[in-house]
Amino acid sequence: MSKGLDEMAKHISEHYSEIKEMFSGTSTLLAVSEHNVQLERALDECRREYNILIDAILNSQNVILQPT
Repeated sequence: MSKGLDEMAKHISEHYSEIKEMFSGTSTLLAVSEHNVQLERALDECRREYNILIDAILNSQNVILQPT
């Protein structure tokens, strides 16, 4: 059992940098994905506000009050 634990510890220490690199890459990917979701939400909000602005301009030309 001691030999098995020693071999496992040796294997982990030999591949530690690879494992750390994989976790770092995964962490970066998750952060980029979350930022992408936030950007999509912000763009959707900008599109919605832009459409409201266009509607308000078009309605004002027809003397229609824009609902708030």
